[in-house]
Amino acid sequence: MKTLIDNYKLIYPKIPVTDVNGSIVVEEPDNLGNPTKFQSLKINGINGFAFDHYLAKNMSSFAQIASPATFYISGDQWDNILYDDCDRIILFEKNGQKYMLFCELKSGYSTDQIFHARCQLLGSYIKMKGLMSTVRGFTENDFIPIGLIVSFESTAEQRDYYSKKQGFEASFVRQLDKAKKFDIIGNKSPVPFNYSDFRIYHCGVPDMKVNYSIDINTIIP
Repeated sequence: MKTLIDNYKLIYPKIPVTDVNGSIVVEEPDNLGNPTKFQSLKINGINGFAFDHYLAKNMSSFAQIASPATFYISGDQWDNILYDDCDRIILFEKNGQKYMLFCELKSGYSTDQIFHARCQLLGSYIKMKGLMSTVRGFTENDFIPIGLIVSFESTAEQRDYYSKKQGFEASFVRQLDKAKKFDIIGNKSPVPFNYSDFRIYHCGVPDMKVNYSIDINTIIP
């Protein structure tokens, strides 16, 4: 993977990538210093490379120029996930398998927040796949793409709300909260985006702790 990263650094030196040796801290910059908001996640047991927080955000600018904010397909309305971006992107290897990890931090488990996180992760993955395809040494099939949503644990009120609500968004939030993972099947979106199967994991933060640590082995056995 080092050759791939060296090639990336040569082509895109203005968007930094840093070595990850044992752990990395993912921050939500807008929440720093706010005692009611989730601020940071430390991931232990991970070695690889982390891309600057603004990489996915900067990749959104092309979509905002070239693509509509909303698609209308067969009478239904779909937001453009290419406008969305996640908090951090990390490439790492575990037990001989390479992963692309997309992280998003949320302060609550409301239906709107968690479904939006899904869009942020999937949109970032599609854009990152396109970017890395321009770098020699990148083979998409070498990597398993995964998403990680970390938020305060759901409350009884939130569980009651989504248990009664109908529709795809509530169903996703409900299943993710119960199973702590959700599999998105590649290329099933009504919008013709090109992407592979994508598993999203959820980690609930107890007691509304604003800073939290996990081990990557608790996410990927």
